[in-house]
Amino acid sequence: MKYVLGIDLGTSYFKVIIVDEIGRGVGFARIRTPKTTNGKLVTMSAAVFLQAVKSSIAEAVEKANIDSHDIVGISYGSQSNTFLLLDRHGQPLTDFYIWSTEFDATVDPSLVELWQQPGFLEETGIGGWCTPGSTINKLLWMKNNRKDMWGKIAKVATLPDYLMLFLTGTLYADESSDSLLGLLSVKQQKWLPASLDAIGMRAEQFGTVVRGGEFVGHLTDKAAAFLHLKADTKVFSGGLDHIVASIGAGLGYHAPLSESTGTVIAAVAIRDDYSPRRNVALSPFPQTDAYAYLSFYGMGSETVERYKEAYFPDESIDDMLSRSATIPVGSNGVNYYDYEDSDLPLEKRFTNTTGNKDDEIRAILEGICYRTYLMCESATGVTQLDSILSTGGLNRSVDLLQLRANLLGSNVITCVQKELGAYGAAILAAVGCSWYNHFNEAQKAWIEIEHVYHPDKDTHAAYLDWIASRKKRYR
Repeated sequence: MKYVLGIDLGTSYFKVIIVDEIGRGVGFARIRTPKTTNGKLVTMSAAVFLQAVKSSIAEAVEKANIDSHDIVGISYGSQSNTFLLLDRHGQPLTDFYIWSTEFDATVDPSLVELWQQPGFLEETGIGGWCTPGSTINKLLWMKNNRKDMWGKIAKVATLPDYLMLFLTGTLYADESSDSLLGLLSVKQQKWLPASLDAIGMRAEQFGTVVRGGEFVGHLTDKAAAFLHLKADTKVFSGGLDHIVASIGAGLGYHAPLSESTGTVIAAVAIRDDYSPRRNVALSPFPQTDAYAYLSFYGMGSETVERYKEAYFPDESIDDMLSRSATIPVGSNGVNYYDYEDSDLPLEKRFTNTTGNKDDEIRAILEGICYRTYLMCESATGVTQLDSILSTGGLNRSVDLLQLRANLLGSNVITCVQKELGAYGAAILAAVGCSWYNHFNEAQKAWIEIEHVYHPDKDTHAAYLDWIASRKKRYR
């Protein structure tokens, strides 16, 4: 039996899954992302990163109880906008700066101007604004404030780019993960001169651009020895974690849209056209000529977790959320607003509340589902779909899933396999190894539907009125 290995380089956890030729996950490992937080500075050393990958793979192999030399292909899904700098010898000049790092609370005015230039949206596909945490903004800050180091920079490597460099010996940049940097022309599939000029860098300082799911080489002897894998194991570029997870969930085969409610809320649709617009980021879809239409929001499960810690520390999240099951549409007038301000006290996130915790829990869930509704609308251009796929940690709550079905008026589908970022990466590797001709074939053969939540017609009608009222007050 042969196996493929999928890696999920998430913000909260690194996950590894080993999958056999018939789609069974035979070994799985998960470890906390080994990052260090110091105020707005969130970092991870290259050595710690590689050791975490090694430990995860070793644990998954042990649980699978297989010969690691039977692993024939590797791919990944990854967070974006996490990067480090390398010198001319390929050695790290810095630790990884995790995407949430902010060197400055503001965006350089020259980048604000760049984002507003005619054609920037068309080239990059980024339908949002540059933020303090954007890679391009951090690089420009370093140019202006770290002059002692700036001249030593030979290469910039994002987290997945550095993984491919270590595995194959060549620095590659996958279009999917790197499409959110503000540096890549998604339209032309190359580094964008206007962005490079804005920060005083050259295309040669970044990886060779490749499509997600593309064969990029075999494991080097050094990497194979370090990971205890065989040297001719094939390596395939991956993609942005939300997009790769959508492949693991069945996007394109089971439903036209996948949404995730985890650290952030995200919605992904797959389309053949390239039509950049505000509130959506376009990214090349792995192993196709299509594009992922991605809409996301920074506040996901955090409020639920904070609410549990504050008021229900002895209950599970699912038990806490079930308290809202009998609360009517509209949460008895209580509204929750998902401000992207993690420091805002819980009590200030509600209006019209009497302090009833069940009403507030229902209002949080309605707020999350309303945000999903807006993102689905942005990603697809329509207000209602027949079916959507739900992924992400918070979507293990049956109460949230049923509420989402009722609010959106869509069938909400969940899969048996829960580690979808790693599983989607395994699908990319399986297609790369020619086990299947297309990831849709692998999805058909491998993905097992767990449950379909059907919308209640009357409840959905009530939510349509609620949505119309809410749109007038808040978006």
